Amino acid sequence: MYTNQYKNYLGLLLVAGLLTMSFTWMAKDRTKLLSRQWIMTGMEVNGKAISDKMLERQQRSGILTILEFRPNGNYNVRISTPKGRTTKRNKWRFEDKQKKLVIIAKESGKETEQAFDILKISSKKLILSLKDRRETQIFIYKAYKPKKRRR
Repeated sequence: MYTNQYKNYLGLLLVAGLLTMSFTWMAKDRTKLLSRQWIMTGMEVNGKAISDKMLERQQRSGILTILEFRPNGNYNVRISTPKGRTTKRNKWRFEDKQKKLVIIAKESGKETEQAFDILKISSKKLILSLKDRRETQIFIYKAYKPKKRRR
């Protein structure tokens, strides 16, 4: 009788330990998943998709917006156009058990924050939602690896 209870108790402890380890791994892994470069592949405003053809046309003409998240909380936005390239340096952090991504931008010495809901995050895809007073915007990104230049 005591042997069965002991086995059940050990089984419960093992399951509880595995669950705790998996949740800890998941929390750390979101930073690892986010920490890469991303390029926008789609956008929706109030449920209506912005034309994929428009995004493709911009990319073909040399207009690119690349997000780069670093594990230390730094975040860069690189905007390339045929006339040149600009980079904005910001900060980021997770909130609400890593379900929200907060971007902290600094302009003219003043910090502003935008909180995005993370709808999906994987090593290949990132989907963020931003709710404003009047509209909901959904941003769809894919992992981006710059092409290596030949010398």
